[in-house]
Amino acid sequence: MPFTQGSLLKTIRRVDEQFKRPIWIWIRVYLARIILSATGLFAVGIAYFLSRIGAEAATANLLELSLALDANASAVGALGIALFTLTLGRDWQDSERRITERLHFKKLKSEENKLVLRSLIRIKTRLPKEVTLEQVYNANREIFTEPELARMLTERP
Repeated sequence: MPFTQGSLLKTIRRVDEQFKRPIWIWIRVYLARIILSATGLFAVGIAYFLSRIGAEAATANLLELSLALDANASAVGALGIALFTLTLGRDWQDSERRITERLHFKKLKSEENKLVLRSLIRIKTRLPKEVTLEQVYNANREIFTEPELARMLTERP
């Protein structure tokens, strides 16, 4: 479906406005990272607690209980460290960009031309925060043609 420059500019302004207040989208994007980090740290805390109980059991001459608690503490601690390391070691940028794009599209999908809207959102997610789509549009209108926007959707994000 062809679009006019006026409707394109209106859509550009709506996308720019949507990206100004992204607090709930930001929370949903970073939720997986926050949950994994918190779970890892919580598991390390539980491991420390189990090891302290195991040490108290050893002083009370309950050696079998002490060994079992220390084994559990080691396993839970290893799990916690693995979860926390996974959070630090993974490259989250691509998946966070895809989630951000999908969530913004869900908020704005009342537009008639979904191809244009999805392309504009993809462009905006790649731009620095202080640069607006309208500034890019004013600088280079050739990338805002329908064939160019369709090409951007087929490129790897």
